[in-house]
Amino acid sequence: MRKAQLVMPIVREYAMQSIFAAAQAMVIVAGSLMTAAVLQTHGYPDAKAEWRWLPVFVREWGLALMLVPAAWVLTTLWLERHRDAWFTKRWTILSGSLLLAGLVGLMVYAYALAGSVMTQMNPPG
Repeated sequence: MRKAQLVMPIVREYAMQSIFAAAQAMVIVAGSLMTAAVLQTHGYPDAKAEWRWLPVFVREWGLALMLVPAAWVLTTLWLERHRDAWFTKRWTILSGSLLLAGLVGLMVYAYALAGSVMTQMNPPG
């Protein structure tokens, strides 16, 4: 049996993890870039304003959130291999969807907070 024949069933078996991890990574990168762009248009870090912590965290450390999809993939792979009696593909899809929705919510909220920074500006003086 050729090596390619051994690898392909593994790739197909864990396709859900690949799809969800790619979508989660795209959300993190897009959310980090969009939040950073909005903050920069409002003068971050030079303007004297009370910057909210979430948009600043997403701008500065947002790409560190890539560890979340990586941890999710490793956890679901381990659970599917070692706890296959109760952790099925259904749980992989459910947990991946919930994590994706949570990341989208976090990034949208950070983006919205970054856009509302003008209301937090301190008066000159």
